[in-house]
Amino acid sequence: MKNFSDENVHNLETSKDRTINLVRSKTGLSEDIICKIYESQKIDGVSDDGIINYFDDLTQEKQTISVKEFFGSFVNGLSGIEGNLSDIKKSKITEGLLIALDDFANSEKSAQMLNSVELLSAVKQLLELKNPELTRVFSESNSLLLLSDAGNRATENYAVLSESLKFSYPEIERENDVKLFENLKTILMKNNKRWGNAYHIQSTYDAIMNYIDQELEQVKIAESMVSADNAFHIELINDMLSGNVSPLHKSISSIKHLVPDLQTVVFDMTLLITRYLYDNQSALNLIARQTVNDYDAASRNLIACIASSRVNSKILSDTVKTRNFSSDSNNLLRTLIQSIDGDKTRYNVYDIPLKGIVDMINLIKSSSTEFNLKIRPVIRQFVTKAYELTSKVEKANYQKSKLNK
Repeated sequence: MKNFSDENVHNLETSKDRTINLVRSKTGLSEDIICKIYESQKIDGVSDDGIINYFDDLTQEKQTISVKEFFGSFVNGLSGIEGNLSDIKKSKITEGLLIALDDFANSEKSAQMLNSVELLSAVKQLLELKNPELTRVFSESNSLLLLSDAGNRATENYAVLSESLKFSYPEIERENDVKLFENLKTILMKNNKRWGNAYHIQSTYDAIMNYIDQELEQVKIAESMVSADNAFHIELINDMLSGNVSPLHKSISSIKHLVPDLQTVVFDMTLLITRYLYDNQSALNLIARQTVNDYDAASRNLIACIASSRVNSKILSDTVKTRNFSSDSNNLLRTLIQSIDGDKTRYNVYDIPLKGIVDMINLIKSSSTEFNLKIRPVIRQFVTKAYELTSKVEKANYQKSKLNK
């Protein structure tokens, strides 16, 4: 039979009391300490079960890992990746690396964790993988000597990681850099309290954060410059499509300071010229097949040489910019032409005036001296064949109009 007084005492015991007693029996901590933490957690809205889990996590011994072990485990997961990586795959590697670093820095997410020094060292060595020059810069900084233990370095022979931080296209590289630097900054800021009063760790943290802030500032400046360049690029394209381009913009000598990415301008104009000629199929049927074939070969050759510019194109649909193409250029040009997005221009890309086409060919011709010696003859060949075919298309259209009359 139950004792009435015992049952009464049990009923009077509050949820707080039961939680504190359970935690005290599990951890051996004093009731005073548990009560203070309990009240603090309750202010934050944590449930009793959540508080019990908090103490379980607090008293559970965590296994620390070294930087070499952290990078080694990640690289082992990439061991099956061989050959050239696409920019999209590289972005995924960066994303996975940041998630792993955040997990190992957060004791609540992983049974294994990086201690304060190892976490800073991991971030430092990741930055060195991104920019190898930092190895020398950091080694010359007294505040970072703490992290220069050669026996624990993780950057040696990790070609996959180093390669994954080098991108083919500037636009994607800038996006990845922002993701990398901003997330590293967030991870460090979340763990700032772990440094305690250790001056040498705090100064290391400050040095790394200053570098990350500088890199983010440089990316923002680059993005601003690209934004201004893009505005002129598309404005020039629209002027050409209208057939009313300013005389000051007809020669590369007067606009090259406004278009640092001249190759992409030539790329877009080559596509538009070819689009114009393909849209005049009825005229092409009246022209010698060899003349058309010569232009096709010249245009395919030029596009193949500057195909990397498709990612920065201002007239292509976004879906085709990062698509992987084979080295075979036979279908590349036609695919790109079919991917021109008419919504990205102010004027119709399907009814370009002849004057605009001639202006584009003239601009490409004048730009040839800005390219390397390997591409110059390819541009000259394209210009020659473009002049020839455009002239014959104009004559064929004129003859057709006369017959129609």
